Amino acid sequence: MSKQHSKNNSQKTTSLGKILTLNYGKNLIASERQKGQYPVYGSNGIVGYHNQAIINTPGIVVGRKGTVGSVHYSETPFNPIDTTYYITQEDTPLYLPYLFYVLKHKNLSTLKADVGVPGLNRSVAYNEGVLITEDDNEQKNIVYILSTLQKAIQKQEEIVNTTTAIKKSLLNKLFTEGTKGEQQKQTDIGLIPKSWEVVPLGKYIKFFGGFAFKSSETVKPGTSKIQLVRMGNLYQNKLDLTRSPTFYPDDYAEKYSRYVLKAGDLIISLTGTMGKEDYGFTVQIPEVETKLLLNQRVAKLIIDEEHLDQDFVRCYMLSRKFLDELYPTAQGTKQANLSTNVIQKIPFLVPGKDEQKTIAKTVMSIEKKFATNEKKRNIYENLFKTLLHELITGSLRVHKFNFN
Repeated sequence: MSKQHSKNNSQKTTSLGKILTLNYGKNLIASERQKGQYPVYGSNGIVGYHNQAIINTPGIVVGRKGTVGSVHYSETPFNPIDTTYYITQEDTPLYLPYLFYVLKHKNLSTLKADVGVPGLNRSVAYNEGVLITEDDNEQKNIVYILSTLQKAIQKQEEIVNTTTAIKKSLLNKLFTEGTKGEQQKQTDIGLIPKSWEVVPLGKYIKFFGGFAFKSSETVKPGTSKIQLVRMGNLYQNKLDLTRSPTFYPDDYAEKYSRYVLKAGDLIISLTGTMGKEDYGFTVQIPEVETKLLLNQRVAKLIIDEEHLDQDFVRCYMLSRKFLDELYPTAQGTKQANLSTNVIQKIPFLVPGKDEQKTIAKTVMSIEKKFATNEKKRNIYENLFKTLLHELITGSLRVHKFNFN
C-alpha cells in the first residue's frame, strides 16, 4: 500500500484489510543473534537485540502466535520474529503511529483461533471493521496526545522501579549494618550489628490461623459488607480485595468475631509463592469499608509489643535476609506451604526498640514515595485508556487543534 493521506476531517468505518497489510515476521532464533542495538520483537514485545535489522524503518509489530493480538511500536529499525506480523509506513495509507493506536484500541486478541495452536489469522483480521479518521492533522494530534501520556506513564514506571530497587538495597543494608554504625558480628544469618539479638521467631511472635469458611455459604457481591481475606488477596505485599472477591452474610461479623481483622493487623499467607523477588506474602491491613474475615492458610501475627515494634516486624519480613531463611522451610511442589510451627523456629533479628522504630520509619518513607508515584502512574494509565477510547472512536475530536 502507498501512503495517501486524505485532507478532510471525516471519519469512516472500513475494514482492516483496506488500511493495512500484515507481513509475516522472519525466523531469527536466539543462537543466531549477535549483540547489537536493534530490538528483536516477539509477540510479547522485545525479546532481545541483534547487530542487524531485518526492517530498516520504524514499524508496528502484532502478535501472531503466543501473545496473540498484542501490539508494539518500534521507533527504530527492528527485527520481527516469525511469531509476529509487522507493518511499516509502506503498508498503510494512515499515519503509522496513528494506526498503532487504532490497533491497540481494537484489541485483536479477541480474534485468536481456538483450533490447534492459537493464532491470529490474517484473513480474519482483514475482515474486521474499524473506525478511523482520514484527517492528517487529527491523526497526528491523536498521536501527540496519546504518546505524550505514554511517556508520562513510562517516566512514572521508571521512578517506581528505581524506588523499588532502592528499597531492596536499603532493606539489605539496614538489616546488615543497622543505623548506628556499630561494629558487626557474624551469625548464622550473616553479619549483623554487634548489639542485636538473634532469637527464634516464635519467642516474640505467635500465629493465629484463619477459619475454613464454607464456599456454599457465600453471598453475591453487593449484598454484604463482610469479605473474606484469602491468600490470593495478599499480592506483592499489599491487600488486593479485587482479586476473586468473596462475601459472606452480615451476621458472620458477630458469629465469627474472633476471625474479624482490623486496620493495622499484620497477616501472612501460608500457601503460595513465597520468598520470591517481587512476590510478597506479608500484609498490614489498611482502613477499608468492608469487614474482613481471616481465611484458612492465612494467619495473623500476634506480636509481643514489649520487645518488637510491629512496623519493624513487617519491614524485616520483606527483606531478603528474612525471606532466605523462610523459603527453604516451605513444603510442596505445585504450591509451597508454610508450617507455623516451623516458622516459629527460624532465626529473627531483634535490635533495640528505638532502633527498630528508626529502621521502620526509614523504610516507610521510601514506601510512601513509592505509593505516591505508583498512584500517579495508575492515574495516567486510566487517563490513557479513557482518551484512547474517546479519541479513536471520535467521541472526542481534535482535528481543529494544532499542537505543533
